[in-house]
Amino acid sequence: MARLSLDQRLRSLAPRLAWLATPAGVWGLWAATSALMLANLVFGHHYGDPQFYQYAGDFAVGKLPFRDVPVEYPPLAFVLILLPALPLLPFAGVAPRPVPEALPLTHLLQPDPIRYGAYGVSFGLFMLALDALTLWLVLRFARRFVPGDATGYWSGLLYVALVFGDGAVLQKFDLVPGALCVAAIALLLARRDGWAWAVLALAVLTKGYPILLAPLFVLWRVPAGRPDWRALRRAALGGGIAAALVLAPVIALSGVAPLVHSVAYHADRGVEIESVWASIMLAVGWLPGQGITTTFNPGDLSRDVHAPLQGLALAAWPLALAILALAVYGMQWRRDRQATGQPQRAAELVRASLLLALIFALCFPALGVHYLLGIIPLAVVTRLARPAHDRWLAALIAVLVLSQIVITIWHSLVALDPLPALLMIARNAALVAAAVVLARAAVLPLAIATERGPS
Repeated sequence: MARLSLDQRLRSLAPRLAWLATPAGVWGLWAATSALMLANLVFGHHYGDPQFYQYAGDFAVGKLPFRDVPVEYPPLAFVLILLPALPLLPFAGVAPRPVPEALPLTHLLQPDPIRYGAYGVSFGLFMLALDALTLWLVLRFARRFVPGDATGYWSGLLYVALVFGDGAVLQKFDLVPGALCVAAIALLLARRDGWAWAVLALAVLTKGYPILLAPLFVLWRVPAGRPDWRALRRAALGGGIAAALVLAPVIALSGVAPLVHSVAYHADRGVEIESVWASIMLAVGWLPGQGITTTFNPGDLSRDVHAPLQGLALAAWPLALAILALAVYGMQWRRDRQATGQPQRAAELVRASLLLALIFALCFPALGVHYLLGIIPLAVVTRLARPAHDRWLAALIAVLVLSQIVITIWHSLVALDPLPALLMIARNAALVAAAVVLARAAVLPLAIATERGPS
C-alpha cells in the first residue's frame, strides 16, 4: 500500500478542517493569530525589550551604536532595532529618548510610557511584516525541498502555530536569523553558493550563532570527499562581500574594539535563570552547601542565578558547545557520505542545521523563550521518520507550553519557589529531550521524487 503524504494525512484526519491546508487557510490562521498577538501588544502594553528602546533613544539624540554606545549585539541587529524608530523621529512627542539610568540599576529600565508605547508598536508591526515574510519563505522552501509536503501548507500551518505558541515574535528579533538560515540553505540547495554564503553571513551578523552552520555548508560542497572548488570559491566571495559591506562602515566609524567588545561581552555573562545550566543548579539545590540565590544583572537586564556550581557552568558552556558541534559535524560527514541521493542529503543538511541551532540554545548561559524563535523556521521544514518526528514535535510543544506557564509565575520563579523552579527544570528537560530525539532520528525518506528537488 502506498504511503500517504503529509498533506493526504492532514486531509484524511479531519475533512472538515481541510480548508486549513489551503492558501486561504494558512494565511487566514496567520492573520487571526497575528491580530491576537497585536492586540496583546497594544492593549496589554507588552512591548519589546526596553533595552531596544534605549538604543533607539540614544540613536534619536545622535548617539550611534558601537561608536558612542557599547553594545552586545552584532551590527545587523541594530538595523532591526533602529528601523522601527525612524518613522517616529519627526514627531517630538513620541520619538524615543534615552532613559536616565539610576545608579545602581536594580530593575528594568522604566521608559516614558507614551514614547515607549509608540516605539513598541512600531517595532511590533515591523516584526509582524518580517513574520509574514518568513511564513512565505517557509511555504516556498517546503514546496521545493520538504519530503511529503508538496504544497508547503503543512509546514506553514506548523510555523504559524509554533510562532503563536512562543508569543515573543513582536517583542524580539530572534526570528530573523532563523529565517535567514532557511533562506541560506534554500540558496545552497539551488546551487547559488555565493548568495547562500552572503545570506548566512547576514545571519551571523544579526545574532552570531549561525556561524555554526558554516562547516555544514562547506561539507555540502565536499560530496564523497571531493571538494567542488568552484562552488567553494563562489561561497568565499559571496560571504566575504556581504561581511565587508556590513562591517566596513562600523569599523570606519568606531574601529575594531567595539566589535570585539560585542563578542567578548558574552564571555562575562552570568548564568541566567532560564538556562539549562541554571536548571542544573536548581536541580541540585537541595544538596547541603548550595546556597542558591538570584540577582538582577544590570549589564544585560537579566535575572542571574548564583550557586557554587556557577563558576563551573560558565567555564563549561563554551567547551560543551565545541564538543557537541564537532560531534554534529562528524555525524553529518558520515551520513552525507551514506546518503543515496540529493534529496536525502538535503534533508540531512536541514536536520543538522536545526540540531546545531538547538545545541547552541542549550549550551548558552541564557535561554529565554524568544531564543526558540530562531529555531522555529528550521524546525518546521525538518522531517524525521515516524515516530521520532511526533516525539520531536511533542517535546517542542511542551517546551513552548511550559515556557508560557513559567512566564505567568515569573516572580515566584525569581523567588526560587519550588513549583516554578520545577516547571523551569521540566521545560529545559523537554528541550534536551527534543535535541536527543533529533540527534538519533533517521530522516524520513522522500515519498515522491520531484523534478523541483535540490540539484
